[in-house]
Amino acid sequence: MTGAEVHDDGEVFAAIVYDLKQRFGTANLNTLFNYYVDGMNFTPATPMFENMRDGMLESAKGSAADSCLIWQSFAKFGVGVGAKASISRRGAVTIAESFAFPASCQ
Repeated sequence: MTGAEVHDDGEVFAAIVYDLKQRFGTANLNTLFNYYVDGMNFTPATPMFENMRDGMLESAKGSAADSCLIWQSFAKFGVGVGAKASISRRGAVTIAESFAFPASCQ
């Protein structure tokens, strides 16, 4: 996603992380932040939203419950199952939103 202003993309990601903080609760913030930081090990250098989601999911793969919390927060903002963003060589951005999460998280 490329917004009209330099901070637009960051505002969306910040909203996702804020939602994650609410879902995990204050007692589990260290766990969330560990997934966030460790998830960066599984993402490319300039990640799209879905790359960060997938990195966090990879980090949380030992906990189905935490993985569902991650899916729910990303899906709330259109980065659910099947969401895809791409940027052409000319800089054109194509976004396919998805508000769905896996059936295992229903």
